[in-house]
Amino acid sequence: MTRLLKLTVFLMGLILLLLTLSEAFIRRSPFDDYVPIVVQPPQKDGTVEMVQAWPGRSTTLSMTSHHSRQIRVLGVFNEGQTVAYGAIKDDPSTMDYMLADAATPQGRRVINGILNGSLTISPDGKWVLYQTADAQRSFIVRQVETGQQWNISQIVQPLFVMNDGLNENVFSDDSAWLFVFVDDDGLPGTGHVMRIRLRDGLVEYLPLTASSFPGIKILGQVGERMIMSFDQHYYQLTLDQSVIELLPLDVPESTFGSGILLDEIGVLFLSQQNRSISVDITTGKVLWDVDDFIQPSWNVMDTGWMILPGHLPTAIRVHLMTGEIQTLPISGLTQPILAQTPDGAWLIYVEGRNGILEWRRMNWATQADVLIRGNMNDTDYVAISPDGHSLMLTKPDGLYQLNVKDGSLEFLLPAKDFWMLVDWMRPFTRTWRPAPLLLIALSLITISIVPRRLLQLLHRNPSSFRGH
Repeated sequence: MTRLLKLTVFLMGLILLLLTLSEAFIRRSPFDDYVPIVVQPPQKDGTVEMVQAWPGRSTTLSMTSHHSRQIRVLGVFNEGQTVAYGAIKDDPSTMDYMLADAATPQGRRVINGILNGSLTISPDGKWVLYQTADAQRSFIVRQVETGQQWNISQIVQPLFVMNDGLNENVFSDDSAWLFVFVDDDGLPGTGHVMRIRLRDGLVEYLPLTASSFPGIKILGQVGERMIMSFDQHYYQLTLDQSVIELLPLDVPESTFGSGILLDEIGVLFLSQQNRSISVDITTGKVLWDVDDFIQPSWNVMDTGWMILPGHLPTAIRVHLMTGEIQTLPISGLTQPILAQTPDGAWLIYVEGRNGILEWRRMNWATQADVLIRGNMNDTDYVAISPDGHSLMLTKPDGLYQLNVKDGSLEFLLPAKDFWMLVDWMRPFTRTWRPAPLLLIALSLITISIVPRRLLQLLHRNPSSFRGH
């Protein structure tokens, strides 16, 4: 084996070793999974900017290349990798529908000329329903990836889509159907419900009418049954046959403030006047009933636990499937509970000790009480990340990110650059890590040395580089 071949094999092995070592030294940052989306204050020209805020002083990635006077974040889709937002420019009545992702971090315009406030997005983020801002004011449902669209105003003729109910028109949980309200004269009166199959535009009319505009809410889907609320009643709809039945709920007739369905087990959770209940949608029987508790907006995690507000200094939560109640006595609790981690294991709260506020976490199962960070009097809670790893908080000088596990505090944005936190998503570029930089440095050193050695070999034995 020639000296050149030996040298080449040695260098290849060295590079492979460096690659292996770099992987061993890489440590995932807790902020790599989700970063906050922040809308910054209006500039002197009246435009606003939306950015991803990363740990490190004033490290941001702009997500808006267009000069917008208003930005409305409409949702985060594709497992946290795509954000949808509306960009409003000179005409406040017109909005452009924008998408930003790793391929187009500063956003791409998908639909322009949308009537501001008229847009509804399907649960998977692939379909949008909107009203055009032109003279026709047409109702359009469009697939944002393929451009396939249906003009709802033409499909339902001679009926009229109810203008005041656009935001109440809803998609099914699987984003396969669109439910809309129509009226036969375009005037307030008896409303009808129809559904449109999005893949081919098939229209089906449902036997649902109301004397006034009722609003419809899709609560969830269990197998082939869709559960919906309509005109103060609850119905189940068989998806493949359009068979609709009134649910036999064993509860007094009343207007419920809110409702949500846990899909897999078929349990409906409702807040009614001064109590909250759970109902089996198959039998209609009440499973549990909690008095003096109204939940205006359900936020059910996979664990099924819901914190009951207003019971200081004791933290109370109820399990939405069984009605089991758990309590955590927190003697020094002086402020409202901040949050619980998405896995339901930890409660995040603020406790006052001798006039000093501490941010703490307590385990629901073991009651282990752990200090996150002390001396936090000058901070205010903003939100918890979807993975539960960090908290957003503000101090007089700006926005910070607090690691729930080790209490480390990362500066994100100065106060002058922070207006509001609007959502969370996965970062378009991962945060800085030293191991890859070390690899690059060693590679550069290798590159600077190898050519000199090769020239020496070439000078001593030119024939080794010639073909045979």
